[in-house]
Amino acid sequence: FLFPRRWHVAGVRGRQVGLDETEGSGLLMTLEPPGGLPSGAQFLAESRDYLGRQKVKILRIDPPRLVAEGLEHFAVEIEAGGQRAVMDYYVIRQAQGGATLAARLLPADVDGLQKEVERVARSVTITRAISAEAGK
Repeated sequence: FLFPRRWHVAGVRGRQVGLDETEGSGLLMTLEPPGGLPSGAQFLAESRDYLGRQKVKILRIDPPRLVAEGLEHFAVEIEAGGQRAVMDYYVIRQAQGGATLAARLLPADVDGLQKEVERVARSVTITRAISAEAGK
C-alpha cells in the first residue's frame, strides 16, 4: 500500500499496521484471510458496539456503501472527551485475502484526510494468501 508523506508507520504487530499523521490522526489496517472479512454492515455493527462500550457519543453515521469493486466504506462522526472526530472505515476484499481499515480523523482537515485514507485503501494490494494463522 501507499501513503502520503504526512503519514508514517507507527508500528506493525502481527497482521496489523498502524499509521500516524503529523497532526494527530491515525489509521489501523488489519489483514484478514478471505473468509475472515466482515461485510461493511457487520464491521459497522462491531464498530458501533466498540464505540458504545467506550462511552463515545455517535453524532452521525454514513452507512456502508460500495466505492469500488471489493472496497466498502462507511464513516461515523463521534465526540469523545469533548473532542470531535470522524471514524473512517474500509473493508478491502481481494482474491488472496483482504483488510479492514479504521482511521480516526481529527476535524481540522477531515475532508483532505478522508481523501488520503481512501487513496491508502485503494492502493492496498494483497500479493500472497493470508492465512488465519499468519501473524499470531
